[in-house]
Formats: sequence, structure tokens, C-alpha cells
Amino acid sequence: MKNIITTLLAGLTLTFTAYAQESSAIGNKDISNLDTEVNSNSNYLVGIKIHNDTQSEINTIGLVGNNTKSGVQLSLYRDNNGKPGQLIVASEKGYVGDGETALAIKPTQIEAGDYWIMAIYEETGHHVYSQQYADGQEVYYTNLAYGSDIPNDASTFENYTGHEFAYYIENAVEDSISKSTINVYQNSSTDTIRILNSKENYEVKIYDFSGTLVRSLNVTSKETELNISGLNPGMYVVSFDGKIAKKIAIN
Repeated sequence: MKNIITTLLAGLTLTFTAYAQESSAIGNKDISNLDTEVNSNSNYLVGIKIHNDTQSEINTIGLVGNNTKSGVQLSLYRDNNGKPGQLIVASEKGYVGDGETALAIKPTQIEAGDYWIMAIYEETGHHVYSQQYADGQEVYYTNLAYGSDIPNDASTFENYTGHEFAYYIENAVEDSISKSTINVYQNSSTDTIRILNSKENYEVKIYDFSGTLVRSLNVTSKETELNISGLNPGMYVVSFDGKIAKKIAIN
């Protein structure tokens, strides 16, 4: 993706030309059959297998959280004959938010195939939407102190059967024909972000730096404004259709 970034004295302007994206979640964001009854122990790295249908670039690993505010770190492993194998990427540390909680990773290309999303929590609690006794769902885990380096090799992880967790990654499939140009204007005097886009019908989300979703809007026009009043000063990430676009500072 080609990025052209410009800063104006009147406010913050982010301008970039990007291949248009179709975004979909890989894993499980549907919590209609899940609840928060499963207790996740601290200091265990635990995860489930997901399937990716196409070559993708991912920028976040996420969970659907229960707003416990526990520290959390997520990671993605390759599949090795039905078991987690080598570590691909680990997220920044964040906190379990209310609902979708996406933690930033370095942009990573993955091929079609099976992968494992693993999570480790700082505290024991009912952190994530899940299901106990999920038929046939393999779960792999290892004991690990929170804050330690995520293991590069998962070949010694142990397993059991019977849990489903609302873990996911965002899949942005590149459309090489259509391009879109997005301009983001932050106006501190009106507590809004103005978005001009050459395409219509997309989703914009703002995450704080812990990975918690703080604003979202489904946009159906080429020009819109997003209210940011009430957000604490600090750094935030704006994403479009699941594709992280840029960090912004709110004062």
C-alpha cells in the first residue's frame, strides 16, 4: 500500500492512496452462541485453530472481550499437522475491552491454510466470549508467565478438547483493479474527524493503543464526520474496512 502523509497547521491531515480492500474476519467474532462463563487462567498461553481461505495481509489479532481490563497478549502460530507449530507474530500487549478488542501487530502476509490464535492473560477471569464443551474443538496450551517472550516453537504445547473462544484476525483481500484515496482531517475545535473517500460503503473504526474499539461507523457516502468527543488524550489507530490506516494523536 502506498502512503503519502501530509501535516497541515489547521489540523492533522492524513492522505494516502490504497488498493481497495474487502475485509472479513478469520476465526470467530460471532458471539450469538457464546457466553462469558469460561474462566481463563492467568499465566497460560491458550488457543484454538482457525482457517484462512486466501492469501491475506493482517494487521491485528483480536478477541471479543468481557471488559475485564485484564492485560492480554495475542499471538499467531502456523499449523503443523493439526497442532500449533512455529510462531508467526505476536501482538502488542493490551487490555481486554468491551466487545471487539483488536491488538496491533506488524503487517504480516499469510497464505491460505490453518493457523492457531493463542492468548495469555495477566489475571484470571471471565475475559472472553467462549463456549465450553464445543464439539471436537482442540485447544492447545502451555504454562507461561505473563510478560515473558512468546515461545517461537509450540511443539511441546499440551492439548485438550472442549472449548471455543471468540478469537479472530482481520483478512484484507487486495483488489488490484479498484483504488481508493482517503483523506482524514482532525479538527480539535469541533471534536470531529472528517473523512473524504473516493469510495462509498465502508467501515471506519478507531482503536485506542490498548486495542480497545472506541468508535465505529458504517459509512455510505464519500464524505462523513466521526465524533471523537469524550476520548482521552493520547494515540489512536484509525482503520478502514479492517485495514489499519494510521496512528493519530488526540490532544
